Amino acid sequence: MEYLYKFYASKSHSFESLYQKYFYLNSPDKFNDPFDCSSHQEETMQKKYPVRKEIYDNLGVACFSNNYKNPSMWDRYTNDYSGFCVKFKNHKLIDRSLIEIGCNVFYTKQHTSSQWFYEKIFDEINLQPIPESSKNDIKFALTIVHKYCQKSIEWQNEDEYRIVSMRCLENNRRLSFNPKCIEEVYLGYKMSEMHKEKIIEVLAQHSPNCKVFSVRPSNHQRELILLKL
Repeated sequence: MEYLYKFYASKSHSFESLYQKYFYLNSPDKFNDPFDCSSHQEETMQKKYPVRKEIYDNLGVACFSNNYKNPSMWDRYTNDYSGFCVKFKNHKLIDRSLIEIGCNVFYTKQHTSSQWFYEKIFDEINLQPIPESSKNDIKFALTIVHKYCQKSIEWQNEDEYRIVSMRCLENNRRLSFNPKCIEEVYLGYKMSEMHKEKIIEVLAQHSPNCKVFSVRPSNHQRELILLKL
C-alpha cells in the first residue's frame, strides 16, 4: 500500500510515540477482538511447522488502516474524535529487516482450518522443485499471514493493514519510523486546544512539511470532511 493511516487516542503514550518516532508493537492478548491471533491453534501449528516458542513470546503487531474517513474507526480508536490520525507514506517508513511481514488483513466468515492449511498448502510447497531453504521461507511467511493477519468478516470495515514482528522485546516493543514519511495529520474535532498545540509543536520539529487538518462531520452529507489548519 502506498499510504497507511494510524489512529491514536488522546493519551500520553500516543503523543510520546509521535514525538519519539516509534510504533508500539502490541501483544495480541491486548486486542479488542478475542479471536484475533487466537492461540488455540498454536499446538497444531507447532506440530506441522515447528517454530521456537520464544519467537511467539516476542510477537508484536502494529495496526493501521487503509481508510482514514471511516467514522467507526474515529469513534472506536480516537475516543470519539478527541484523538488523531496520521497518514504515513509506506515506502521507507520502517526498517523492514526488523519485521517478519507487512500486509493487508484478510477477512473470513470462518477461521481457515489449520488442519487444511498445513496439510494441503504445505504439501504443495514440498512438491515444488526449489531449495529447502526457500520452501521454509515460504512456509514461514504463509504461517504468519494465516495466523496473525486473518480476522472475522465482522471487522472488515476497518480495512486493516498490519506489521508483524517476532523480535519486538529486543526494543521494548518499539519499532522506529521515519518522520519524513508523515504526510498528513488529521485532528478530531473534539480534540482539546492543548493537545492540538502539542501535536503541532511536535510536527514542527521533525515533520515540518506535513499538512495538518481538522476532521469533522459534514453539515450536509453523511461523511467526514477535512479543514486545513
